[in-house]
Amino acid sequence: MFGILKGLGITIRHFFRRSVAFQYPDEKRNDLAPRFRGELELHGIMGDNLIEGERIETRKMPPCMSACPSNMKIREYVGLVSMGRFDEAIEVIKEDNPLPLVCGRVCPHPCESNCRRGDKDKPVAINPIKRFAADYDLKMQLEGERPAVEPNITQDKKVAVVGAGPAGLTCAYYLAKRGYPVTIFEKLPVAGGMLAVGIPDYRLPKDILKAEIDQILALGVELKLNTGVEDLDSLFEVGYSAVFLGIGAHRPRKLEIDGEDLEGVIPGEQFLMDVALGKKTKMGKKVAVIGGGNTAIDCA
Repeated sequence: MFGILKGLGITIRHFFRRSVAFQYPDEKRNDLAPRFRGELELHGIMGDNLIEGERIETRKMPPCMSACPSNMKIREYVGLVSMGRFDEAIEVIKEDNPLPLVCGRVCPHPCESNCRRGDKDKPVAINPIKRFAADYDLKMQLEGERPAVEPNITQDKKVAVVGAGPAGLTCAYYLAKRGYPVTIFEKLPVAGGMLAVGIPDYRLPKDILKAEIDQILALGVELKLNTGVEDLDSLFEVGYSAVFLGIGAHRPRKLEIDGEDLEGVIPGEQFLMDVALGKKTKMGKKVAVIGGGNTAIDCA
């Protein structure tokens, strides 16, 4: 009680003090001590400080979060993992990303390239930390340490999702969490979109992808495979109140060079899809792969 009263007295004394204006020096300094943690936030007062050409201000996201397409709460879940609070970490992760098992394996993690810690020594290993939290959560589920997920449908407006790729699955997950009945229509015989037919097993094991999809379906999401949608009006006619289009990016880019339409020239995306679906591909004895990215390496 004494401490509270003492603190209150100090606060009151400061409250009634006359405001004082300070004049900052005209000469700006750039040699702030490394220990000065607010250095990057004082660029307008004590000198310029840039990270990859972008000013950092208190009202902006940290560079790691800003670089993430989902703007995940990176500092929060990394901190929770460091304290051993893995259950809370996966909850924070899934607030922005329902596919952490997948992203922990195939995400290009631009967050790490923009991590401010990299200016001092090495960036924080953000992606492996996320993968650890997701793998731990899956392990707990498989061992029966997690309560069974029960559908909680509270809304009466049905939503149709066209496409069972990452966008469609994400949409279905958050709608189901909010109590909406959701049906996913997928023309392929497998769910996952390019995660299933565009990334080989050695980079993204099919059992990992299936586990992630099963968690979404457990929320009450209905999945209809081998079911293409030709007419959106028909979905509204059968009672759906809204339709989300997550039709993916299966169409390959062209080189715009002579001969690319000749027989024997196969787009990489199409080749990977055919292999994933067990279709035969007409390959000669000698094959040239044009490109050096993930798709080219996966095809090779």
